[in-house]
Amino acid sequence: MTLSKRTLIAIPLFTLIITGILGLFVFLHIGDTWQWKLTDQLYPRESWREVSNSKNDEQRNDQPPTSQVMTDERLTDERSLNKRLENERRSEQQLTDNRITIVAIDEKSLSDEIGLGRWSNWRRSFYAKAIEHLNTAGAKVIGIDLFFNKKQTGIPGADIETLVKNAKNDPKDIVDALQKYADSNGHPDDLELSETLKKNNNVVLATYGGIPEHAANELPKILAMEPLVPILQANSTTGYVNVFPDEDSVVRRTIILAQRENVGKRWFEESFDLQILRKFYGLPAEKIDEREKDGYTVIQKIDNNYQFADTFIPFEGVGKMLIAFEKPRLHFDTISFSDAYSNRFDPRKVKDRIVLIGITAMELRDVVTTPNSKVTPMPGVEVHAHALKTILDQNFLQTQSEKMQIIIIAVIALLSVTLFLTIGIIQSFILLIFTVLFIGVASIGSFRSGIIIPSLSYSMTAVLSFIVTLGYRYFTELKQKRFIKNAFEHYISKEFVEEIANDPKKLILGGEKRELTVFFSDIAGFTSFSEKISPEKMVSQMYEYFSVMTSILMRNGGTLDKYEGDAIMAFFGAPIHYKNHAERACRSALECRNALNLLNEKWEQEARPKLDFRIGLNTGEVIVGNIGSKARFNYTVMGDTVNLASRLEKANKETNTHILMSETTHIQIAEKFTTLKLGPLTIRGKKEPIWVYELIAM
Repeated sequence: MTLSKRTLIAIPLFTLIITGILGLFVFLHIGDTWQWKLTDQLYPRESWREVSNSKNDEQRNDQPPTSQVMTDERLTDERSLNKRLENERRSEQQLTDNRITIVAIDEKSLSDEIGLGRWSNWRRSFYAKAIEHLNTAGAKVIGIDLFFNKKQTGIPGADIETLVKNAKNDPKDIVDALQKYADSNGHPDDLELSETLKKNNNVVLATYGGIPEHAANELPKILAMEPLVPILQANSTTGYVNVFPDEDSVVRRTIILAQRENVGKRWFEESFDLQILRKFYGLPAEKIDEREKDGYTVIQKIDNNYQFADTFIPFEGVGKMLIAFEKPRLHFDTISFSDAYSNRFDPRKVKDRIVLIGITAMELRDVVTTPNSKVTPMPGVEVHAHALKTILDQNFLQTQSEKMQIIIIAVIALLSVTLFLTIGIIQSFILLIFTVLFIGVASIGSFRSGIIIPSLSYSMTAVLSFIVTLGYRYFTELKQKRFIKNAFEHYISKEFVEEIANDPKKLILGGEKRELTVFFSDIAGFTSFSEKISPEKMVSQMYEYFSVMTSILMRNGGTLDKYEGDAIMAFFGAPIHYKNHAERACRSALECRNALNLLNEKWEQEARPKLDFRIGLNTGEVIVGNIGSKARFNYTVMGDTVNLASRLEKANKETNTHILMSETTHIQIAEKFTTLKLGPLTIRGKKEPIWVYELIAM
């Protein structure tokens, strides 16, 4: 079976489209990072790169849960960085949330002069006192974004001095006094903090679990939870603080629900942020299991969202929530930890609020990069504040469902390919630009409504569709147009070249009746002229003559039919139809006479012979079209109108004129040109004499 040309064209086109769609789906899977980078432009930020804490970092009793090291050269001068952070906070509009306050372990708290000194020397009793002072001021819930995973050790220097002073130089008294620091029940500082936690049931401590990489549609699984000091664990509520930076080290989401397994049993753990909100809303702690049982909450569906109290928290992936970082960057009310410890703060910043205790001092390096970090990265405790605010406001961000993305991509591809195949390439490119701009504007509007659309993927779909159709058109239409233009541009007008290039069907054999004006010109005394000069000079002069005359004809919309020796045949009004074809033909005739005068002046200076020509013009119905054989054909005109124009050109010799026209031509141009009526003239091939006119001027 022989395939038609249309089928042969459709097969590669179909293949290209399928290849483009497959490439697009590959892009959807590997281009997430670039899509998020584009989305981040809604939150102008400066890119920072963080890596995990080195093992050589100074060991501290209470580790920051999201501790990371910034390797950027700009962080080498920590004082300068801290100053930039402070300037940034002052320069930006101070947006605050009156439900959340951060108690910051900041540079002031670490100061030896006005703070509590080196952080590695801090005592657990510091936190106990801060908790007491914050609760006295009316804090509703306190979240401590620190790991208490090591027992307190050592004896504070101040305690040793007091013991020595009170022992009255009796070594036994000193030993007895120091015994409490070696008590198996725990270090006094741990016991003090434990009692404070027991007394104040509104405190949530941070834990950290190992969560390996997992697919986006899988619930994160905690393999091992970092244990806290037992006496602290027993008297507190805990929640994990894991966050997963994307491949570009930017934190955009938090894990709010993870799964755990032990001895064949599977249950779910809520995050640090959700545990804080349970206490804030006064909700009881729940053990979340997938089995229906008294005291358990059944998780029936965790694919799309998680029901927390009366709120449905949408998942981005499974178990993760996108954090709605504010723009401009929101700064929460902040109290220095040293002031909380010393009870020197405004109680109004604490009363009935969520209070988060965490590290903000840059030298302790508990920072991450977020979409709205500008000059400086964001402290980890502030990330939790933004996550809490997202849930409190129910200002959730969601990505479009994969099903909807596929539908939109298919629609964009189908519409783009269809339109790009039916309109011109320039128009297609303009449409592509507007499509990409529209997708960009739509993505911004959608983002404001809480929906993140894969604008980069949608734009790439349109771009790929344009490339595919461009390739198709190049190998079919454009290749065909290029062939036609190369074949005909030297013989016919540019208008006709464009017309048949846009519609190659016009190249089939056949014709149509149409009224137009035929132009014939012939050089007077050409035989005598050719005998006066060498063949080489004659060809050179005739080349110059034909070039000038032909350019005039084409400039006025004429179609060059042929050269016959020294004669030129052309016609006006086809293939591009216009009503003033007679006027164009007359104008061309006069311009050719003027151009010949200029050429003769030039040739006289070059010692070459002058030329003169006669022109015949006639208007009437002709058969115009592609006439010839299958092997060779020409776009030309036929009919009595053509013959009369040729005989009028010859009649110039009898009437001693240069440009003769028929009455049918004269009727159409009489009001615009100066003519001379010569009277009836007998023309060979005509039974009756016809009126002829000499064209004088415009």
